[in-house]
Amino acid sequence: FVAQEEMDRYRGFWWSPDSEGILLAKVDESRVPPYRIIHQGGGAGGATSSSSSNPGSNGGSSSTAAVGADDNAPTTMFEDHRYPFCGQANPQVELAYCAVPTKEILHGTDEERNETAWHFWEIAQWFAPPREAQEYLARVSWLPDGSACVQWQNRTQTTLVLVRLDLEHGTSKTLHVERSDV
Repeated sequence: FVAQEEMDRYRGFWWSPDSEGILLAKVDESRVPPYRIIHQGGGAGGATSSSSSNPGSNGGSSSTAAVGADDNAPTTMFEDHRYPFCGQANPQVELAYCAVPTKEILHGTDEERNETAWHFWEIAQWFAPPREAQEYLARVSWLPDGSACVQWQNRTQTTLVLVRLDLEHGTSKTLHVERSDV
């Protein structure tokens, strides 16, 4: 999760102030190669393995495993993470706005509620990052008029693009661009 480390951003979704919609980040890590982190140690042995895939990452995964010859043998623990090292591909990030029709979702059978939720997901508004700064989604905040303000940065963090998302019309507009050679 590069934005956490680089931008001090710990969220991937932002509820609208009126709770009638949500902005969410879609992260595709499929171009980023996995990196194995090995933890040496002597725990209670036995071979165990678990793997989970982050549904928002389109193929990104994190795995952990312990390998030992028998129950008394030292184990080697490892984790696989997708991390974009210098010169390698970054994850691709997009933003979506999804209206949350509270009344429709709260009433009806489970099947009707699921169908309603899927319908609104299918008509979500997608916003691509600006060409000049598409690597990092740095900040998202809500404006008093119900639109959203988004900061994007390029990988070298020399360009910052401030974009306003008009969620009512599904459009975006660049408000400001900052560049630095430093």
